[in-house]
Formats: sequence, structure tokens, C-alpha cells
Amino acid sequence: MNKLKFYKITTICLLLLNVILVSAFLITKPKTRPGAKNRLNVKDHFKMDEAQHDQFLTNVEAHHEEMKAIKEKQIEILQPYLYSIADKQQSKDQSATLNLMKELEEKKLISIYSHLEDVKSILSDDQLPLFDLFLKHRLDDLTEKNKQMRPHKKK
Repeated sequence: MNKLKFYKITTICLLLLNVILVSAFLITKPKTRPGAKNRLNVKDHFKMDEAQHDQFLTNVEAHHEEMKAIKEKQIEILQPYLYSIADKQQSKDQSATLNLMKELEEKKLISIYSHLEDVKSILSDDQLPLFDLFLKHRLDDLTEKNKQMRPHKKK
């Protein structure tokens, strides 16, 4: 077998392998976002009109921005605190750093509570009975995210 024939056969085999791999990725690709299967559609759940839904989306966006700012501040505080371990001298500001982190966690809890109150205030009287189910779904989502963040147990 000469070199040219060998290269042709090798090229065709590699091309077929690539087509098979791309096909496998496309076939096994999830149809929705991860976690979307249990996600509650708020507009349908509460049967919101467009004005309510727009108000809800505005509220959600503001809440996300507030939570993002708090998380960024936590990282800003946490990095120097943890990098101080590398130094031989321990930081004497440990209690101040811990207090700042507690304050930021408190802000997160207050933000969540305020967000949920805002959602509840958007609803009309006939939609309010559905709020408990919405709250249950949100709490399930929050606890599920926390479970995913935990390290897996070694078997």
C-alpha cells in the first residue's frame, strides 16, 4: 500500500469518526436548561396579565442585581482574608471580616424576603392563594442549588 492510499483511508476514517462524535453530542444534548424541568412558570401559575408580568420581571431583575452585588462584595472580602493564611502573620482583622460577612449574609436574607414580599404585593386577591405553592417551589429551588454546591460524598 502506497503512502497516498494510506493517507486517503486515514483521512476518511477520521472524518467518519468526527461525524459520529458530533452526531452523538447532538443526539444526547439536553432539550432544556439544566433544572428547567421543575421550574415553575410564574406567568401561567398566577395567570398574570402583561402589566403584572412586566412588574414581576422588573422586580426579579432588581433582585438579581442586588444579589450579584452582595456576592461580589463577599468575594472582595473573602479573597484577602483567605490569602492571609499564606502569610506567617495571621490577620488581626478576623473578627471584623467575619462581621462583614455576617452583615452581607443578612443583606442577602433581607433581599430575598423583600423580593418575595414584592412578588406577593403584585398579586391580586384571587392570585394570593397560589402564592404558597410558588413559595414552596422557590424554597425547593434554593435548597436544591445548595445541595448541588455541596461536595459529593466519596464511596
